[in-house]
Formats: sequence, structure tokens, C-alpha cells
Amino acid sequence: MTAKRSSTAIALFAATAIHLAPAAEIRVPADHPTIAAALAASTAGDQVIVAPGTYRERVEVPPGVTLRGDRAEQTVLDGGGEPGPPGVTLGAKATLARFTVTGMGAYDDERWNHHHATQGNEQHHEDIGPGISPAVVVGAGGAVTRCIVHHNGAAGIALSGDGNSLVTQNRCYRNMGAGISVTGSGKHQIRENTCEENFFAGIGTSGEDARPDIIRNTCTGNIRAGIGAAEGAQPRLLSNRCERNRRAGIGLRDGAVAEMDSNVCAENAMAGIGFDGAGRGNVVTGSRIVNNAMAGVGFRGEGGEATLQDNTISGNKLVAAGIGEGWTVTFKGNTLAREGGMPPLVMVFAGAVATFTDNELSGGGITAFRVAGKLTATGNTITSEDPATARRQVFWALEGAELETGDNTIRGWSPPGR
Repeated sequence: MTAKRSSTAIALFAATAIHLAPAAEIRVPADHPTIAAALAASTAGDQVIVAPGTYRERVEVPPGVTLRGDRAEQTVLDGGGEPGPPGVTLGAKATLARFTVTGMGAYDDERWNHHHATQGNEQHHEDIGPGISPAVVVGAGGAVTRCIVHHNGAAGIALSGDGNSLVTQNRCYRNMGAGISVTGSGKHQIRENTCEENFFAGIGTSGEDARPDIIRNTCTGNIRAGIGAAEGAQPRLLSNRCERNRRAGIGLRDGAVAEMDSNVCAENAMAGIGFDGAGRGNVVTGSRIVNNAMAGVGFRGEGGEATLQDNTISGNKLVAAGIGEGWTVTFKGNTLAREGGMPPLVMVFAGAVATFTDNELSGGGITAFRVAGKLTATGNTITSEDPATARRQVFWALEGAELETGDNTIRGWSPPGR
């Protein structure tokens, strides 16, 4: 009995020792000459640490393994512009940190410049990365942090699986797809990244199962939206800066629905926020939508539903808000302002339903509200310091419009009924 108990104890001790064995640090090139060889020798919990240099490899990181460079600027995976598999494929709960990933597929500067000049009007959604692998593919529960991903032939970083993955503090620029693409299910976290001058959106999400949190990112100069959502995606967009993109700062289409709070959408070449056939239940709160070249907020396409509350919508070149056919939109407690020019502050097109309550509206124009659809406006303060507006109706109702107003404070406009 004693011998049996001793054998059992030894077996349990050995199993425990194996379970508690410390994770290994495997170094390239000190321990293995290539990254692929080091990864092949790794198991979950290990770290593969790579010295500075340029590595002509495409690698798969096993589940639970961390692949870490010395510094992103100095540790480079370069695909040479040739087609092939992704530069990095992360297994479940694997991590990529401090690498540059470039040349995975061909970056086309001539094509990029053409579509930048035409503001993406000639792009086709079905052409997003045809037959070309993303530079980095994130597995379920994986993480990509502090990497530089640029000049690749398709998306920079792609999350196509399930699980709660994390993509944070990366810079993605001049990729021939989105900087970061999210199509997988799960509550993925896209945080504090910089996405610049990508061929499609800076951050793009699509599909009904895609419900990421997109938080505190900076998206500038992208050919389409800074952040785009499509095909029923339901992202949560918090505290992002979307500036100087060639189309909208934030763009939703094809049934997408978003919760948006505390974002800045400024100096974009079209709308600050553009809804094109988006779904029902969109919410925009606490955001600054300023100095865009067309509308502050624009609604068009097959129609949907949105609520905007406590936003600042000012300095946009055309209208503060343009509400198209089929849309039902509520504005409450917002500031809407624009200086001079002929366009109205707000356009409500035929077939649209708009409710404005307790908003501050200011600025000149041909009218404050041009209404062809249905407008209910109550408790608003509508002000103009342009002398010309004293002779202009604050509400211009076209034939067939439905207009209900009450308890509005009107200054500098010809009040209703005069």
C-alpha cells in the first residue's frame, strides 16, 4: 500500500509540475533562425521574441502564443508585394505585438490616387479585396497591439472569426482595403488605433453578426468613410475622431445600425455622418459634427430611423441636416448652426418624417426649415442675425407638406403666419 501511494503521489506531482511549468521565451534568431521555426517549437503560453530586422516570411501563430517584435519600426514582416496567404494568421487567443507588416499583396499607388481623386465614386463594394488575403488575420480571442500595418494589397487587420478579440494602438495606413475590417461575430474591441489613407474605410464592419466596440480611434484621409458599417452590422462607436475623409466621417448603409456617442466628425469631404439605407434604431449623442463640406448629417436611401440628442452640428457648408424619403428622425436638444449662404438649415424631403424638440438653431439661409415631408417642431429656439432673414419665413412648407409647430422662440426670421 505504501509503494502504491508513493507511485500515485509521484504521478500527481509530475502532472502538477508539467501544468505549472513556466512559459518559454523563444528568441529569433538566437534560438531559431526564422520566425516560422520558432513558432513551430512554441506551445500555448510561450512568447516568441524577434530581434530587429526584416523577415521575408508569412507566419501562423499557434493558439495562445505571443509573437512580439523588439520595436514595430524595426521589426518587419515584408511580403515583397507578392500575392499569397496573410502575413500573419493568429490562432485562437494568440497575440501579435510590435511588428510592421507590409507588402502582403500589391499596393497600387496609381489606383489609390485615382480613387482618392474621385472620392470613391467609382469603387464597387464587391471588389473589396477580391482573391487577396488581409495582411493580418485575427483568430477568436486574439490580439494585435502596437503594430504598423501599411501598403498591403487588401485589408490591414481583419477580424473574421468569433470571440472577443482586441485590436489596439496600431497604425494602419495605405492598405488596399480597410485599415481594420470586422466581419466576425462577437464583441470585438477596436481601440485607440490610427487608420489613415486606406483604400476603403479606415475601420469597416459588415454583416449582421458584427457588433464590435469601436472606441477612441482616429480615422483620417481614407477614401471612403473614416468608420463604415454595412450589411446589418451593429457597431458601438464611442469617442472616435473621423476627420478629412474623402466621403463621410461615419457612414452607415445597407441596414446597419449604430450607437454613437462623443464622436468628432469634422472636415470630411461629404457628410459628417451619412446614413444611406441604414436600419432602424440608430442613436447619435454628445458628438461634434462640424465643418464638413456637405451636410452635417445626411439621411438617404431606402429609409430608416434615427435619434440625435445633445450634439453640436455646426459650420457645415450646405445643410446642418438633410432628411430623405423614408426616414423617421428625431432631433432633441441639439445645437445646429451655419453661417450665411442660400441653403436652409434643415431640409425635410417628401416622404420623410422629422421631429425637432428643444433644439438651438442659428444662422442664415433661404429658410430655417424647408419642408416637403412631415415636420413637427416644438420648443426650439431659432435665431438669425442676417437682416435678410427678417423677410423670410422660418418654415417654408412646400405643396403636400405637413407642418406642426408650437412654443418655438423665433428671432430674426419672419414668424409663421406673416
